[in-house]
Parts: sequence; structure tokens; C-alpha cells
Amino acid sequence: MEWNNKQGNCTSCESLMEDSLEGTLRGEDAKRLQRHLSECASCREEYSAVEASRRLLRYGSAAPEASPGFSRIVMARIREAESQVAEGQAGLLRTLVAFASRLAITATLALGVLIAYTAVAPPVPRTQSATLNASERSGLFTDPVQQAATRDGFLRMIADTSYGEK
Repeated sequence: MEWNNKQGNCTSCESLMEDSLEGTLRGEDAKRLQRHLSECASCREEYSAVEASRRLLRYGSAAPEASPGFSRIVMARIREAESQVAEGQAGLLRTLVAFASRLAITATLALGVLIAYTAVAPPVPRTQSATLNASERSGLFTDPVQQAATRDGFLRMIADTSYGEK
């Protein structure tokens, strides 16, 4: 295998370096890679940088084992939070029920007072109805009613009338 070393960039070495880092490179290819890395400074730097990165990722991604009581503690906290939410909703429901019952009691009392008033109050005689006789009506309407004979007369009557202006 021939190495293409152009300005410190060896293209055919990259796949061998990947295989070596994964631990799958054996035999003659492993010897060639070692010879090339001993001769090429840029590939040696790249190989060591990638190897260091892989080590950091391997050690950094290892998560510590959770203690046996960890899941119990977490589940207890979840149950406590759920019960607090349920209590808050139950408190709101109790408040609404209390408000609705007070509103119903108030409406019942108001209806009772209205029924008692109509039972005790004297009835209104039929003669005192809302109709007005002619003498009472004359004080309400100050403008005498006039009928216009023509359309122009009607428009003049509207223009001459001052409603509420003095």
C-alpha cells in the first residue's frame, strides 16, 4: 500500500486509523500504520487527538449506578406531588360547591320573600291601570298633533319643530 502524503494530509491512512482506534486492525496493516505514524507528524497528531477524544467520551458517558433507594425516593416524591395537586383540585371543587349552595339558599329566600309579599300586599284595583285619560295626556305632549296635507308641508313641519330646544 502506498501512502499519499500531500502537505501532511494522508488520505489512505484515515480508514486504517479508524480501524485501529476501534481495535479491529491486525497483521500487516497494523505494522504499516505504525511505520507511517512514526514517520508522519501530522497523522501522529491527528491519531493521538482522536484517541484522546474517544477516551474522554468513553469516561464521560459512563453514568453512575443509582442507589437501591433512589427509585423509592423518587416515586415517593412523585406521589406526594400528585396528592398535593389532587388536594388543590379538591379544595377548588369544595369552594365551588359551597358557593353554589349559598347561591341556591339566597335564591330560595328571595323567592320566599316575593311569595310572602304577594300574599300579604293588597291587590291593585283594576281602575288604577296604566291607561291615561285625555286630561292627563295633554300635559305630557306639549306639541299639538298636526297632519301635513302634502309632502312639502310635512318637511316644513319637521324643520320648524324644535325638539327640546328653547
